[in-house]
Amino acid sequence: MLSDDAPVIEWVNHASFVFEYGDVRLICDPWLHGTAFNRGWRLLSESAFRPEDFSGLTHVWFSHQHPDHFSPRDVKLIPPAIRARLDVLYQATLDKKVIRFCQGLHFAGCSEMPDRVWQQLAPGLLAMCGKWDDRDSWIAFKTPHATFLNMNDCMIETPRQARGIAKTVGPVDVLFTQYSYASWAGNDGDTEAHRAHAQKKLTEMRLQVETFNPKIVVPFASYIYFSHEENFYNNAQMNRVGDVARFIVNGLGRTAVVLYPGQRWRFGDPHDWKPAAERYGRDFDAILERGPLDRSPTVPFERVARAALEYVTRVKMRNPVIGFVPGLRTSVDVTDWDCAVELSMSGMRRIPRSAPVDLRCGSDSLFFALKMPWGANALSNNGRFGVPRNGDRQRFFRFFRAGDLNDHGYALDHRWAARQIAKRLAQRAATLAHRQARASVTSSSSDL
Repeated sequence: MLSDDAPVIEWVNHASFVFEYGDVRLICDPWLHGTAFNRGWRLLSESAFRPEDFSGLTHVWFSHQHPDHFSPRDVKLIPPAIRARLDVLYQATLDKKVIRFCQGLHFAGCSEMPDRVWQQLAPGLLAMCGKWDDRDSWIAFKTPHATFLNMNDCMIETPRQARGIAKTVGPVDVLFTQYSYASWAGNDGDTEAHRAHAQKKLTEMRLQVETFNPKIVVPFASYIYFSHEENFYNNAQMNRVGDVARFIVNGLGRTAVVLYPGQRWRFGDPHDWKPAAERYGRDFDAILERGPLDRSPTVPFERVARAALEYVTRVKMRNPVIGFVPGLRTSVDVTDWDCAVELSMSGMRRIPRSAPVDLRCGSDSLFFALKMPWGANALSNNGRFGVPRNGDRQRFFRFFRAGDLNDHGYALDHRWAARQIAKRLAQRAATLAHRQARASVTSSSSDL
């Protein structure tokens, strides 16, 4: 048991919690209600936190612009008088979309946090935000009592990646990390692929725990379910938080903290994870019994074709070298049409349904991928698609790569082309050197 001034965590939902220390009450990634990723996800449990509850906060921090972390709908629901007293913190980005959005809503302050630099939020409280993979970011809080590390969606897959963060942050006492998959994990019926994805999250958790060496692990950023009739099957093999908590305790030898929306926990206080885990389990069972809530109407061919032409025009204007990128085409079996289509830098055309295709999805998903700057990224996360035998999921999403880069402030221009050429030349030089070295060894062996 620590003193009453120890940091407090108030659970909001999914990847969101309030970090309370001294006069600071900072909320991370508030997503409170509704769907995300084009009606692909819903929250596993109902939020207790309401828009008016922002009145008791001092700061809002967003990790990245995915709608389950930065929910424009929920941000707009914060009453204007409360927004005028709140400070927004965000990573420094090229596109500035999140910061400008919040500035337009007249928050008290909108600041970009310097990358991997401790800054003081209040006496005794330091915060550090670290950029990750040009999209995501993590945040650490350091107090005299403990250091808390919120990894949200940062994908740590190698010891080297984890060691880099550990060296920057220093000793970690409390780790917040994902506990289950939250994107496409395989076709309907491919149970083994789904189980492998679920196991991969536990392997990543083990890597983080072994590197950061926290005393306490908080499983989070997975309190969602796949809510659409096209992706509902993905729920069957998701990790349950109760099983994960047992893995943390018995498999990793750490203390597990599981909190249900509205619960509070003070660092140093004893905690029993079982009641919250059981509530989440009952909520999940009820969802599986009820079935999917979301469906989508058919979008007419002509409307999708116009969106494809608009997408191609937009991409060509913003990416001067796009015409020099080979193989930018893909094909899709549109499940609610009587045909498949091919997408290229000329637009969209019909092809026979019997033709080989890369992806299978509904017209609503294809339309969303073409219409919205983040549409293909949303489709990748919501898993509302399938991959036919001999299909190529990567080729489909590669077609949308330029639009995705543009959405984050980048472009396929002469600088990008120069980097690609330099990368190819370096790869060829390395291959040539390797061949020459092998030839030299072979020659030396024959001389013997």
